[in-house]
Amino acid sequence: MATPEGSQTLWRANLIVACGTALSRVTGLIRIIVFGVMIGQTALADAYDAANNAPNVVYELLLGGVLAASLVPLFTRYIQDGDDDSVNAISSFAVVALATITALALLASPLIFRVFSLNPSNEINVAMFRSTGTSLTRLFIIQIFFYGLTAIASAILNSKRRFFAAAWTPVVANLVTIFTLLAIPRVTSMRPPTINEVSTNRPLQLLLGLGSTFGIIAMTLLMVIALSRSGAKLKWNLDLNHPAVKRLLKLSGWAVGYVVANQISLVVIKNLASPGSGNVDAYSKAYTFFSLPHGLLAVSIATTFV
Repeated sequence: MATPEGSQTLWRANLIVACGTALSRVTGLIRIIVFGVMIGQTALADAYDAANNAPNVVYELLLGGVLAASLVPLFTRYIQDGDDDSVNAISSFAVVALATITALALLASPLIFRVFSLNPSNEINVAMFRSTGTSLTRLFIIQIFFYGLTAIASAILNSKRRFFAAAWTPVVANLVTIFTLLAIPRVTSMRPPTINEVSTNRPLQLLLGLGSTFGIIAMTLLMVIALSRSGAKLKWNLDLNHPAVKRLLKLSGWAVGYVVANQISLVVIKNLASPGSGNVDAYSKAYTFFSLPHGLLAVSIATTFV
């Protein structure tokens, strides 16, 4: 039976996560609005959408499902048991896996973007669309590493019942992206900029690609700071044969099928929307509004009850 103090703590944790998630969603919507004003519903918007989704898809396919399904319960158990060795082994393995996957994805950027443009619109220059999209993908793809670091830090903090940082730092990522989008008029005179211009205007290309990436990096740095202040003392302990690493992989097996199915469906939907027509961007905006209630309610409840 839950004690009054325990119930109050749970409600407080839910409130912290819900408020952070709400502000994150609000700033996310503002980011979408600013993007629409600056870029419009164009071929460039579709290229940006596909390139920006690339690190998410690769991360979820190769490692995100593993981390999301198992990190919090495992860290909770090991931290409660005072088993720092296991926590260090899992963290070290995850960092190496993240670095390897990020490097391989960077090399495979042309192929990754092509998967998102298998059925391009007949009204665009397909070669230009794929060339520009690939350039943006290379700038976005390094986010994979920082997504993973954020997931590790978040899992450890959640295991310690510290929910503030994970709930609120995405707001910073959104704000950084918003400010970089607002800076677009400083590097181009076209309203809105076209995909042809992005292919030749390097400052504009860097602003579009690195704006979101710097936002993710800022979020990760804040998570690492929060982790350091929580008293966590991580040490390097790379041991692929460590029982904790084997347990991580074993527990994560059930999530692989679910994650693969989700990412395949996303790729199919984006291709059915005729990349380059502006429909891909429209779908992403609509889906953001559709998923808003889930983000506000289900995520906060699931996070604090784990």
